Amino acid sequence: MEMIYLDGNDACKTGVGAEFETQQRTWEAFKSAKQIAVPPEQATFAIDYYNHKGDLNHTVHIDDAGFQRITGKPPESAEFYRAHDAMHWACVRASLSAQRAQAQKGQA
Repeated sequence: MEMIYLDGNDACKTGVGAEFETQQRTWEAFKSAKQIAVPPEQATFAIDYYNHKGDLNHTVHIDDAGFQRITGKPPESAEFYRAHDAMHWACVRASLSAQRAQAQKGQA
């Protein structure tokens, strides 16, 4: 499961997530977050749960207080999450470019 910062119409990676020893333990931890869920329009974060295939399966919306309750620390600033998200996607793009270049070398 992964925590996403909700920034207006955008969603930013936070680097906060958890995966337990088994899918069942991860699911149980995710379900426990439902106790502190807020309506989506009041949420500053979403917790996304991915099934064993890696597909997004469920989402719980939480606010800043829920974030602090789960993580034990207050949320970072919107700027922090925007920067983290930009860095994440830059790394993904670089990795994909390197894979394409490697594949092209193999075809030459």
